[in-house]
Amino acid sequence: MKNNLTPLLLIICLFLGAFAGMSYKESKVITQPIFQNTYTEPEPGSLKVQSVYQSDNLYYISAEYPQFLAVKGTLNDKIKGVINKRLEEFKKSSSENWKARKDTDPALGENPETPFYFSASWTPVQVNDKYISILLNVYSFSGGAHGDEEVYSFNYDIKNNKEITISDFIGTDPKNLEKISEMTTEDVKNMVDKNNIFAEGTATKVENFQTFTFNKDILTIYYQKYQVAPGSEGILKSIFNEKTLEENKINASYFK
Repeated sequence: MKNNLTPLLLIICLFLGAFAGMSYKESKVITQPIFQNTYTEPEPGSLKVQSVYQSDNLYYISAEYPQFLAVKGTLNDKIKGVINKRLEEFKKSSSENWKARKDTDPALGENPETPFYFSASWTPVQVNDKYISILLNVYSFSGGAHGDEEVYSFNYDIKNNKEITISDFIGTDPKNLEKISEMTTEDVKNMVDKNNIFAEGTATKVENFQTFTFNKDILTIYYQKYQVAPGSEGILKSIFNEKTLEENKINASYFK
């Protein structure tokens, strides 16, 4: 009986050893940094995702946003600042709206049937050893017929420790601003019925194009809700590849 058990025990040990090896490999992948810097400055670092969660009778809040440990500038504070500001506005608006409803309808209970809702998420369009380009999506419902939806972009040059703005692509020449206005206007016409277009949203103003992301060969410009069309159209975006930008003499150096 003892001799028969020996091969069986050996097989079990080998199986457990192989399983332990697979588990180690999987956990090793999970714990790798999100991005590593190959430059001397800033030092190699990774991404930390901060979470904000609250669930009670009045609010349901679920938000996540990134903090880049390798970045020394104000990028992280700006990202965190957007979340904090929007949360503060959301809570203020929600509590005021609910108070107004209770004042006009005493039959209402202490709390709403469904909590007021706030969510924030982010999309890493580009996070590597050169650039950071992310999009922050914020949605909230604090009463009324519809919720509020906004997008915020953050673009950063890690090597030069500076924020990247749309002016880094179009420069200061008024002709380039006119060109990007023409390009976006034509693109919006392909997305929205001409009778529903808000022309002012793509007019020759830098602030119309300040929400953007980019990767190695694509520039994406986002339009806030109601910026270029009625709210029912939601948040729209125009996508331009490197070749199109170069043909229109728009700076594409950040694609290199």
